[in-house]
Amino acid sequence: MSYYRTYFSGRDPEAPEPRVMGECFNCKDELREDYTYFRDDEDNTFCCAECALEFYGLRETEWPEDYD
Repeated sequence: MSYYRTYFSGRDPEAPEPRVMGECFNCKDELREDYTYFRDDEDNTFCCAECALEFYGLRETEWPEDYD
């Protein structure tokens, strides 16, 4: 990691790099120990709630006008 990115990230330049704990089951981004993550009942891990929702195909919808 460059000094510029480290300096402006707010992380101490002398601090060790956080460990990579795995990858997002949906987008394959690294899951590092310094960030929170999401886990489902099947032990799949996701970097964010949006990735979990996308993986399971959930989307927000409106009720149809003619719903009884």
